Amino acid sequence: MARSLAFQRFFTGFLGIAATLGLSVSARADDDTQFELHRTPASFTDVVDAFGEHDAMDVNVRLQFRRQTSTGRIQKELNDEATGDGRDSLAYVDIADHTHIRNILDLGLDIGLHRDLALYARLPVVLSDTRELALPGRQASLVQEDLQVTDPDGQPAQLFSVPFQSPTRSGLDTVTLGIAWSVLNQYRQWHMPTWVVMLESTLGVGEVMSPCFGQAPDASTPRCQGSGSPGMSEGYNELKFETRASKRHRYAEPYTGFSFAARWAGKGKSNYQPNGNLVGYGRTNPPMEGTLTAGVSMFPFEQRDKWQRIVFDARAIGSFVTDGRTYTPLFDALGTSQSDYLSVPNLECVGCTREVPFTGLTDVQAHARIGGRVAVEIQAAKYISFHLGGGLFWDAPHLLSYADACNPDVSVQGGDPRQGTCASGVINPHYRPGIDMPGTRFRMDGQFTYDLFATAMAHF
Repeated sequence: MARSLAFQRFFTGFLGIAATLGLSVSARADDDTQFELHRTPASFTDVVDAFGEHDAMDVNVRLQFRRQTSTGRIQKELNDEATGDGRDSLAYVDIADHTHIRNILDLGLDIGLHRDLALYARLPVVLSDTRELALPGRQASLVQEDLQVTDPDGQPAQLFSVPFQSPTRSGLDTVTLGIAWSVLNQYRQWHMPTWVVMLESTLGVGEVMSPCFGQAPDASTPRCQGSGSPGMSEGYNELKFETRASKRHRYAEPYTGFSFAARWAGKGKSNYQPNGNLVGYGRTNPPMEGTLTAGVSMFPFEQRDKWQRIVFDARAIGSFVTDGRTYTPLFDALGTSQSDYLSVPNLECVGCTREVPFTGLTDVQAHARIGGRVAVEIQAAKYISFHLGGGLFWDAPHLLSYADACNPDVSVQGGDPRQGTCASGVINPHYRPGIDMPGTRFRMDGQFTYDLFATAMAHF
């Protein structure tokens, strides 16, 4: 009787273990089948491909609308002599509140070339680009007083006036071509992460911007320097390398990424290097940028046999922007200034004849940018999906004008007129004491950027 009871307990336990193992194997098999059915990671690491088991070639066509709004307070550096110890100190006064709004229609195409290998293109069309400088809560008379300078001839002059309205710009800005390769794909080998490497090139192809007033008092067209047209493109080229990785765990797919973008003067080279590539120039290219991204995609709903799912995406983004010469919120205001400090061309050196006009660009200090983005991605069917979201970013305070008076990296023989009064190196023709000398420089006291977007994608 005891043996019979022991055998009965053993047999019942064995069935329980077998049932548990069976359910486990069934769940694993079901998971594998689901991976095979869907084969798409979160959009951050998704790469279209070709010559797969189900499609000869995948093609994605995207249409995105973006609205970007940047706001920040611009300050001017002043010498403060009221320190009580006989030494001058630098102080900042508020000059203007800057607002920059861009509405962009972004056209995109992704084409699968081979398994986990794709070519993609982006064409942003700027529908409108508006910029303005408003009074920062101070009396207009005090702001104008702080913007007054004494020109080299001893005459008082105004650098610019606030409020200041730039013209509304629109048109083609850049074109981007890139290639993406999913080195590892979790949805082909479920125990591996998804790892993507990308290389893309961006060319500034639109008409290069010229500094302009908003509207002339007696005309309906803006008053611009140079070409007479506001333009839309900053005229630089960019080469960007990026690597991304993700790993899905049931309803969550955390991911991370790193990118580095190198930029150099392209179509707008004459704005970065007026009158040629003179040896004295310090900075002649736009800032470079490195970016770290970390986030997670959540899958609250997914019906894989019908190619339907909802994804909530949240990510944190941090960037470091190097120093460089670029277009700032003061580009139009400084570029149209009537002060001799800016309107009269510099000379390459004392006694030289080569003139260097001021094009509105200034040297910008290196700074950090931090922020984040949230989005919801809805795949309604196999062939169509929608993305809605927004982001918020903050640029740390940084100088907007601080070109060096000399370029110490250039060696010349004694007596070379380009050396001027420099202790080492040669004169920097970009240097304008009215905005670059300590006590006259401009500063961005932090800037917020709000980014809203809506995307519709067709998958073929």
